[in-house]
Formats: sequence, structure tokens, C-alpha cells
Amino acid sequence: MFDFDGKTVLITGASYGLGEQFAYAFAEAGADLVLTARSADLLEAVGENCRAKGAAVTVEVGDVAIEDDVTRVVSAGVANHGSIDVLINNAGIADLRGLAAEHFDKPTFEQILSVDLTGAFLYARECGRQMLAQGGGSIVNICSIMASGGNESNVIAYTAAKGGLLNMTYQLGCEWADRGVRVNAVSPGFIVTEMTRPALEAMGMDKWIASRTPMRRVGDAEEVTNAVMFLASDLASYITGVDLLVEAEPASGALVDALLVDGAEVAQIVAGRLVEAPLLRHDVQCRDLHAEVVEQLGERHRDVGISLDHRPPPSEEAMH
Repeated sequence: MFDFDGKTVLITGASYGLGEQFAYAFAEAGADLVLTARSADLLEAVGENCRAKGAAVTVEVGDVAIEDDVTRVVSAGVANHGSIDVLINNAGIADLRGLAAEHFDKPTFEQILSVDLTGAFLYARECGRQMLAQGGGSIVNICSIMASGGNESNVIAYTAAKGGLLNMTYQLGCEWADRGVRVNAVSPGFIVTEMTRPALEAMGMDKWIASRTPMRRVGDAEEVTNAVMFLASDLASYITGVDLLVEAEPASGALVDALLVDGAEVAQIVAGRLVEAPLLRHDVQCRDLHAEVVEQLGERHRDVGISLDHRPPPSEEAMH
């Protein structure tokens, strides 16, 4: 469907989840790849899989929130491939503690913004410079339906960061349009992958989510990938500054965003537990479940959408 032959695509947060799926899809479409994330072993495995699909791949471990890492990764990509034609700003973290805004601590708030917003800006700036110099390029920011409205289940830092990312998309889409660089966003709703689907179906959450969407089903990772590849491709050559919502609703109703991660372990941890609704922050049992998820995931998933701050949520008394 898509042809990226002769183009180089840089993907952040490429070691796991949607980032991994994006990497495979672009490799199959003929792109050369620059893949970056913080988990070296996972990232290298994704890189090897992409090479097996025929792609030329540069793997660079780095943290999107560290400016020197960003410039190093972009420079390596240009040195190895000659250009960066497409940037997929995918890296992001969230917070599983389920804290209401009045209990949210400043360090975690700043940590999430440093990755989800500042990190995305740093990559857009560095890749944007290259694209402007070469006369064109495409940037796709992976945003969220949480950027488009409030929701009782939102995490304040996550929704603030994604809101900022969405407005950055609008601004850059306008500012760079006349110089050939397009900037767009894709905002997923509740998306499951083949890894998470069995557990979600086992506990019935897929049916609950489906009942809240007009299409009466949940989304697949491939449906997000198709939207990303469309906006990145020349098929969208007259589209910039657009947020494409992939959520099966005509306007953002904001359920939850892929469990705030895209990880099979989260679904496996909650599978079999009696959870009749999404994880609501004011429910004591759900707060305990948040803590259990964070405890079991550990450092393995620093790259895939989880803030691993192990500080406990406030006491039940403090929540009232």
C-alpha cells in the first residue's frame, strides 16, 4: 500500500509496542530506518528483525529527554543514510499510580513532560533542521485522544504533555509548511495489539470498551500504523498541521489510551482480576492494582510508556 523506497525514517521509542510495529511496517514498505530507545537489547532485536525484512538499519540507544543524545542519534542517521526524510515522534511515558491532580507530585509531572513534550520538540527541531536544509520532509507526532479533552480517568501530566504536543504540531505544521516540511499528529484511542488482546478478552475489558464506541469494537495496532504511514507518505502531500484521531468516534470522547502503555505485561497482570471498568483513580482496589503493575513491570519498560516512580499513592484518608 505504501512505498517508502529510498527514504529514511527515524522512529523514537522503537524498542517495543507501537514503535516496534511502526518499524516493521516501514521496513516492509522499503524504508531505511534509524531506531532509537533506551532499552538496548530490545532495540537491537527490533533492528535485527527489520534487517531481515531487507531494511538498512541504524540502531542508536538514547534518551529523548537528553539533548546530546538527540543530536547524536540524528547525526548518526544522517551520516549513515544521507538524510532523515520522516520522523515518527513516538517515545512517551505516563504514570500508573492513578493519582488525582491535587496529589500529583512535581518531579513526576516534569519527568513526563520532559519525555512526552520536550523530547518530541528536540527531535522535531533537530530533524526539522535537516529536512528544511534538504528541502522537504514529514514529521508525525504520536499524540493521544487525551490531548483533545478532559476525562475523569486522565493523568494530569500525561494529558498536559499530549495537549502541548498537539499544539506544537499545529504550530510547526504552519511554520514550516512553505518550506516543504509537513508536521501532523496521530491520536490513538483505545488500541490493543495481538500481544494484549488475549488478556483483555479474557477479562472482558474489550467488550466494555467496545460498548462505549460507535463502531462497537476496539482498535488494532495496524489501524494506527496505517494512519501514521499515510501522513508520513507522499499521499498526504497537501496535508499539514492535522491531528488524525484513530478512535472510532466522530469527536474525541477520550476513553483510555492503550492502557497508557502498549505492553502485554500490563494486560497479563490485570487478567483474571475482577475489574468491571477501566482503572479509576478514586477506587482503592484499582490504586492497589496500579501499584502491582508498576511493581511487576520494573525497569524493563522505561521506554514504552510507563513512569517507574515507586512512591506509593496517598493514603485512603488523603483521597477524601
